[in-house]
Amino acid sequence: MTGMSISTYPLNKKDGDSRLIGVELEFTSLMLRPATEIVSDFLNSETIEYIHDNYAKIPSKYGDFRVFVDFERLLKLSREVKNHKKDDFSSQMQEFAKKVLEDLSEGVVPLEIVTPPIPIEYLKELDKIADVLALNGAKGTHLSPLYAFGLHFNPDVPDLNTETLLAYVQAFALLEPYLKEKVHPDISRSVTQYAAFYPSGYNNLILNEGYLPEQSQFIDDYLKYNPTRNRALDMLPCLSMLEEEKIKYVTKGDTLIKKRPTFHYRLPDCRIGDGNWSIEKEWEIWEVVELVANNHDLRQKLIQLYKGRSLFTFVTKSYLKAIKKCLLENQISVRS
Repeated sequence: MTGMSISTYPLNKKDGDSRLIGVELEFTSLMLRPATEIVSDFLNSETIEYIHDNYAKIPSKYGDFRVFVDFERLLKLSREVKNHKKDDFSSQMQEFAKKVLEDLSEGVVPLEIVTPPIPIEYLKELDKIADVLALNGAKGTHLSPLYAFGLHFNPDVPDLNTETLLAYVQAFALLEPYLKEKVHPDISRSVTQYAAFYPSGYNNLILNEGYLPEQSQFIDDYLKYNPTRNRALDMLPCLSMLEEEKIKYVTKGDTLIKKRPTFHYRLPDCRIGDGNWSIEKEWEIWEVVELVANNHDLRQKLIQLYKGRSLFTFVTKSYLKAIKKCLLENQISVRS
């Protein structure tokens, strides 16, 4: 999907099985039953199991697709907006807060579709489902920026070795300005901090050439700087596979952290209804992280660029230009 790159990334896990992807799609302006029926019709499923009025499951050959009202997001946003003082907001954010409260009072709620683990090539089918949802009134972040709607990818990790996981967080940290430009997340998602990048202290630590941690140290360091799942690349699900009790303790038993051997990539917006947006295209952007993580020489070159940056280079975007040049030299690019 990223063209004829001279870099590659593993499509199979260490055990030889294909790496699959779980996808989470958040949107609004459709009620649960119509949204569920659209997904069911597309899957040609004859069965819909309504667990209750706000949660449904649809069987497929890959496993259950789930459709539900995102009450956690609903309650959190309601509390946050009501607790903010008016002076805390710019005029734009005051309008944002006002609209959130208006929609909450009118019963407009966020919905979420969660897929079972699916093959990469099935992403184009998800785009078709998104198109039908949009035709029936579903709205994403760009049309209704109330709940900072996201598109989350949960790709299987190739393996759980510390060296592998470190390579991925390094690649993600190095590509931060590139990802910001390509994904261009909506301002509402910046305000709510649902998908924050790693803090600079953590980036400086993991990009130090002498940083070669053992598993326990890697996990401790990650938790020191990132004791939350609200990161653009959330590592807590896969780290829970290694030290679950430690993760539970540090995150105070956050029940929304699900133990699974996957990355949790949370940066993209869900922009259902935007003709220039697609799930496949957002996956292509993630693939750049995959390619950098699996190219040691390229990653080392980017680390040297990172160390040579300055505040001035961020202002002039020369650091971003240097990243792009480095990627193009390795024939890595995505559709603009």
